[in-house]
Amino acid sequence: MIRRALALAFAGIGFAIASGAQAGTPYEMEVTCPVGGETFSHTATGSYSTMGSRPDGKPYGSWTFPIPMPECPDNGLVLYRDFEEAEVPALTALVLSDEYRALSAETSYYRAQWLYDRLDDGAGTPPYLLMRAGWQADRDTSRKARYQREFAERAEGFAVEDDTFETLALRYRVANAWRELGEFDRALAALDSIPPDALDVAVPARSEAGDEAVQDAESRRYLLEQIGPMRALILARNTQSEPLTLIPEDIAIYRCATLIEENAMAPDPFCTAPERAAEIAEAREQRRARQEYAAD
Repeated sequence: MIRRALALAFAGIGFAIASGAQAGTPYEMEVTCPVGGETFSHTATGSYSTMGSRPDGKPYGSWTFPIPMPECPDNGLVLYRDFEEAEVPALTALVLSDEYRALSAETSYYRAQWLYDRLDDGAGTPPYLLMRAGWQADRDTSRKARYQREFAERAEGFAVEDDTFETLALRYRVANAWRELGEFDRALAALDSIPPDALDVAVPARSEAGDEAVQDAESRRYLLEQIGPMRALILARNTQSEPLTLIPEDIAIYRCATLIEENAMAPDPFCTAPERAAEIAEAREQRRARQEYAAD
């Protein structure tokens, strides 16, 4: 049950632009903690939609990201996957250890990464849970920086392989993490380690190559499109987590409308580009209409 509910929490870090148009579908699931036997309720979702992501991989969509994981109220065990009965003794020793207890103030994904490193092949797998822990720490800048640094240092140890898109995407996330941390030389070095030829591929016909090959090619081309804007941000020494040039354009346009309406922005080339003037004007009108409706 937990494995199904959290399947996408452990998906790769590819660049799917959007999923089907589904709203979040919450439901309550009863969970029994494998350590201590405590039973508790957890709110999960049966479906949700996404509409692109930030450069650190955090999606925009109709649910909470990263996807909340069940957490045993009594001992703080994060159930990042289902555990076999044979694993319970080792899991119990970890959860009751002083080291795990000392992590109680950390985010659930950070603690899940700690457990994963000790129960699973943490040394041989990129730290995806740690990457998501950075999303959880958005409002705590010092914690987020600590998580991003740890993620970048660990993820940088995985080689870039032309024939494995996951490694190309991972290196892009590393480049972004160094950029947000203000370490621009390291960000540029990470970005330059992604071979453009591995991304500049033709998208095959679905009828001939199949869905998986088409998705891989589309992801490579999408990542190729992100390289230029990312490089420009690095050279501009921009550390924003949601730079307008690297978030979905419709979201960026609405952000422009909001900033302009609130007089909260210095002129931004993205917002002041003539080709976006009509869209931003329309977004401003929509924003005003929503505010008027809410006020009634």
